[in-house]
Amino acid sequence: MLVVISIVLYVQVNDLVEANDLVSHTNEVKLRLSEALSAAKDSETAQRGFLLTKDSLFLQPSANAFEKANSSIQELRKLFEDSEEQQKNLEKLDSLIQIKFESFNRTVNSYFMENAEVERRQILLSEKSLLDSIRKQTNKMENIETRNINQGEFSQMRHGFLAPLATVLLVFFSLAVLLLAYYRITLDLKRSESYVAQMKKLNEELLEKNRQLQITNDELDSFNYISSHDLQEPVRKIRTFISMIEETDYNKLSEKNKHNFKRIQVAAVRIQELLHDLLVYSQLNKKPEELVDVNLNRIIEEVKEKLSNKINETNAIITYQPMPIIKGIRLQLEQLFEHLKSNSLKYKRPAIAPEIKIEHVLISKENITDVELTGSAYHRISLIDNGMGFNQEHEHKVFELFSQLHSNEYDGTGIGLTICKKIVQNHNGHIRVNSQINNGTIFYIYLPA
Repeated sequence: MLVVISIVLYVQVNDLVEANDLVSHTNEVKLRLSEALSAAKDSETAQRGFLLTKDSLFLQPSANAFEKANSSIQELRKLFEDSEEQQKNLEKLDSLIQIKFESFNRTVNSYFMENAEVERRQILLSEKSLLDSIRKQTNKMENIETRNINQGEFSQMRHGFLAPLATVLLVFFSLAVLLLAYYRITLDLKRSESYVAQMKKLNEELLEKNRQLQITNDELDSFNYISSHDLQEPVRKIRTFISMIEETDYNKLSEKNKHNFKRIQVAAVRIQELLHDLLVYSQLNKKPEELVDVNLNRIIEEVKEKLSNKINETNAIITYQPMPIIKGIRLQLEQLFEHLKSNSLKYKRPAIAPEIKIEHVLISKENITDVELTGSAYHRISLIDNGMGFNQEHEHKVFELFSQLHSNEYDGTGIGLTICKKIVQNHNGHIRVNSQINNGTIFYIYLPA
């Protein structure tokens, strides 16, 4: 509204200025026409005075009349630059005035010739008629200007009323806007103060919850340390004593007790592996180390060497494409590939040698549709095996802590793939799996490029 009223005011003031310019222009035209007519009259008066009195003093006013008339005509030419109609009228007036002054001396000289009284009368009537034509032409031009000035005065009156009105409206509306803005700002400030007070209260509650959470985390870390570190020593002792009994008194046991003894050995090994994996998982929850350049080709070779006994036992074939060098935590990436390869070797199909292929491709974020990622490009590393697989509906369950799809048939702690997921998350990546029963499994690992 302020803009609209301001535009209206600008238009009104601009039109008012134009109307004033028009009035000034018309008055200037009338003045110049009066000057031209006055010069012609001066010439006529001087001529008649001289003819009546034969005194040359009466001819003096005519000396400057011609210059005054020409000066007025030149000013009028400038004033009529934008009016074609008045330019034509001015040319006619200029011709009449030129004729008038050209006949001045001729009339004076011819009046003293041996002319009859009738001829002299005709000369004077002709001069009078010429002056009347000049007066008529100036009146015509003044009438045109009068018509224009009437329009200008009407526009001047109208805009002279509307411009102050628009000014008053602009002032009052501006004040109204300022008052409304002041009211709204005051209201917003009060609301902001209320929000700030609520935020302070929420921040205090959040700080208290964070403090309690930190205490809980410290307790959990302590529990993890105890359960995964301190408990390993008793388990090692149990395994030591089991080995000692096996070496000295195993053959003295009955067949039933030998079977139970073997189950105790398996349970002890399972507890030790579980505690080890718990320790690894608890360490992954700590603040990640500084990322360094890691050559995945070297990591894969080291893991192959580490798992060489298992690979030879199963006659496994492991192939891989050239892998990239990425920013990461070397130990964690080694654990990632070790767990995934161990998983493929463990869950092989009976009587079929495991085949593990590792592929790499660089893809953009737009081609990753199953999860929201922040980077622009990612390394997709695919680990493909020909193992026993599982039902795809268990896709998310395999990454859950202590989750085992084949718990009754295969050894394991149910933490390995959970560790894999945590390692990938520590590298700001994503891992997913695609599998079919008896048709192998594919793990897709997305790491930032």
